[in-house]
Amino acid sequence: MEALRWNATHRIEVLHHFVWHLGDRFVHEADTYEHMMIFAVEAGMFAYRMQDLEGVASAGDLVCCPPGITLHRRALNDLTFHYILCDVVDEQGVTIRDAACLPLGRISVKHNQRLHNTYELLREASRIPAPQQPWVDHLVNDIWQLICFETSSAVTQGGTIWSDRWKRRLHEAAFNGESLSALADEAGLSPVQFSRKFSAAAGVLPSEYISGLRIQRACDRLQNSDASIEDIAADCGLSNRYYFTRLFTRQMGIPPAKYRKLHRI
Repeated sequence: MEALRWNATHRIEVLHHFVWHLGDRFVHEADTYEHMMIFAVEAGMFAYRMQDLEGVASAGDLVCCPPGITLHRRALNDLTFHYILCDVVDEQGVTIRDAACLPLGRISVKHNQRLHNTYELLREASRIPAPQQPWVDHLVNDIWQLICFETSSAVTQGGTIWSDRWKRRLHEAAFNGESLSALADEAGLSPVQFSRKFSAAAGVLPSEYISGLRIQRACDRLQNSDASIEDIAADCGLSNRYYFTRLFTRQMGIPPAKYRKLHRI
């Protein structure tokens, strides 16, 4: 995500905020909003697609969808997130509507404990009898300013750039047969060190991140192609149909064949 879209002189005006304990599926697989939409993930993972952007969001990630852009999403396991419908206002008090000037896609927050504390306070604020809005606005703007700080040139030389680089490499490795040990060697770390560093920066283990990417691709192929389960497994980086079926069932709650039947018209 471009750092220039996270402008510290801008502020958030929250229209709606609530915490969703979604289970393993969204009610609607796609939505287009009239205002800025932010999905702030506390637990679980979901796949998303907006325009030419797609990926997997997990704990510590925020997915931003500007007004007028369709967000396609699919839960990959039990999901808890903060639903934040808002407007972004510039220093003159004018609401920004141009999607080109707003954050689009996923960003990972490096300071996970700070973010977790803010989520806890948001939960408390949402339980306060009205008027609660000033507290919610303040806490959401705290998250905005935290991201502005992390995406500034002085900060992005650290863990955020590192985790974004290795998320891209894990995306490649998920489908080309590279092992996590090979990636750890490339990073100059032992497998345990690599796993710990990635988990601390991204909020999810490398193996879980790869599994999420594979399940995302599998869901798309099951819905939109007539390929066999064996071929889909291979396309998702898994040559063993039995292991693929077990992984898919564990993540989605149903076997691939049943998922295809339920999601095909």
